[in-house]
Parts: sequence; structure tokens; C-alpha cells
Amino acid sequence: MKVVMRTIILIPVDYTAMVLFPQFVIESYGDCKCGRCRCDFPYTGKYCEYACPVNNGSICSGLSQGKCVEGICECKSEFSGEDCSCSKFTGHCKMFEGMSICSGKGDCVCNKCVCSSGYSGQYCELNKNNNTLCEDYRSFVEDATSNGTYSGTKDNSKVLVEAVSDDKRNNICRTTCKTVTYVGNSLCTIDFCYISGQDGTIHLLSTPICYMTAGFRALTTGLIVFGAILLAGLLLILGTKYRIYRLEQAEYRQFENERKNLNELNPIYKDPVTTYRNPMRRKND
Repeated sequence: MKVVMRTIILIPVDYTAMVLFPQFVIESYGDCKCGRCRCDFPYTGKYCEYACPVNNGSICSGLSQGKCVEGICECKSEFSGEDCSCSKFTGHCKMFEGMSICSGKGDCVCNKCVCSSGYSGQYCELNKNNNTLCEDYRSFVEDATSNGTYSGTKDNSKVLVEAVSDDKRNNICRTTCKTVTYVGNSLCTIDFCYISGQDGTIHLLSTPICYMTAGFRALTTGLIVFGAILLAGLLLILGTKYRIYRLEQAEYRQFENERKNLNELNPIYKDPVTTYRNPMRRKND
């Protein structure tokens, strides 16, 4: 009796379906392994027939923002857009909680300000050469420079002023404000910018450069020159007086020597000064 061994191969139904749609295999959207499609990025579906929107290298901007269903992104409630890249959050459209969105001069689209005509800036705060936020926070950096007051509040938000270098400020900020103030007799020019912290605190990065004013510099120079002239005059007077004193001393010594010599050379010379003693005066008086 002969025994016949037969091998039976079971083909999954999905593989049969793949054979019915060969175009998907031909177009190389994926590979068929174990009777199922293994799709290339960013294709999905039973037969890799759907191409999903991609943002920043992730389908539908990542699972934290949405998922792809039949080639269409289903976004979570906080996001919108074809690829779920548009955030409905408005925090980047205002610098602090009490501030109007986009300074009231634009719309917040995907958490970025789209400014009305004539306005620009991160918060639509720029109108040609006028910056409303520069004006709002100018007094804080002026007080910090002149009085050393580095904190305050505005519209219920905490404001902190920090003195930084030009390079650090330029690396952090996109907008630079300018103002001037006096510190004593010095004129200070201040470049500053504004950023919002995660806790809602407004940080003002300030770079003050102070110069002595022209008027005070002229006054100081005048006083220095006057003092130098006065000192030179006093030294000249003292020098002249000392020279006269030395000459007088020399002349007196010469006179004394000549008088002594005259007494010795002239035998008939008589001292013109005569001293008399009162006989009635006691010896000890």
C-alpha cells in the first residue's frame, strides 16, 4: 500500500484581495508580508491606498495632535488644519493674560498673529516706527537704570528688568526698543526688548550705555582748568615770596657783614645808638 503525502498551503483572504488590486503593489506603496500589506511612510490602509498628510516628519503632526483615518487627519480638539498642525491655543498671540489678542490689531491663526494692514510684530504691536509695547514698558527700564528698581507690575502681570549684553539680547529678541534717561549728570541710551515667561512674567532685557552730558562735561572741564590755574597761581606766588625772602635774607647778611667791617676799619666810628640806665631803677627791674 502506497502512502501519498501532500502539502496544503493556506492562502489568507487578504492576500487574494491583494492579487485583485495589483496596482498598489506595482506602485510600491508597501510590501506584502504574510498576506498583509506593510505600507511605506506615509501610506496607510488595508492596501496602502491612503496617503496621509505629514507635518514635521510625522503623520498628522504626531499622535498627540491627531490621527490619520482613510487619508484624512482627525485632529484632537486643541488642533485643526489638514495636518493638525494648527493650534487653537492663543497664548503666543498675547504677551500676558490681560493683553488683547494681537494687540487688537490682527487675528490669531494657528497660535500666531496675522496682523491687519499697517501693523507687524509678534503681537501686531508695530505700526511703522511706533511700538505700543515699547511705550508701555519704557518707564520700567528707565527706573531700573536710574533708580535700581528692577521689578514692578502692569495689568496684573509681574515685570522684571534684567541688564544684559547686546549679544544676549539680540539672540533672544526679535524686536528692539530704544529710550533715553538721565542718571545724575549722565545721559543713558537704553536698548531693551520684551519677552513673556512661562509663568506670565514679563521679562525686559535692557542694555544701558551712559555718557557724561556735554554741559556737565564742559562744567567739569572748566572747574578742572580753573583749579589748575588757581593752583599754578598759588605756587607762583609762594615761589616768588620765597625768592624775595631769600634775597632779603642775603641782603641783610651782607649789610651786617659790611657794618661789622666798617666798625673795624674806621677808628672814629661811634655807634649812633646810646644806651642810658636809670639810676633810680632797681637792678632786678
